[in-house]
Amino acid sequence: MYEYFPRTILTMLIGNGITGIRFTEGQFFLVIGELGIFGVIAFYLLQFKILKISYTLYNLTADNTAKSLSLAMMAIVIALTFHALTTNTYIIVRIMEPFWFLVGLVAIMYEMTQEEIANPKPLPII
Repeated sequence: MYEYFPRTILTMLIGNGITGIRFTEGQFFLVIGELGIFGVIAFYLLQFKILKISYTLYNLTADNTAKSLSLAMMAIVIALTFHALTTNTYIIVRIMEPFWFLVGLVAIMYEMTQEEIANPKPLPII
């Protein structure tokens, strides 16, 4: 029972390390136990950054494929964040491989959209 509680201020901030606590059901509680407060902050900053890139891509692009993928990415991040409160979502390979593949696609589309905005192609002269 006492393994779940932090032993010092340092373990509260930086955690007990990966597999530093017993099996914990719930990704949020697992992250806070293994990585501490700093890890939870980094984890949710990453989630926020993914949401921000997806939302920006959705607003900037006119391509329907990019709009669809970015909208799906926003829905997936929100759904997985709530799902992770009750189970270890982010360690299941069948969930995370397609998730990070989709994050990569959205990030590349975001970069391509930023390049198009910065360097617009001139219209051909007819």
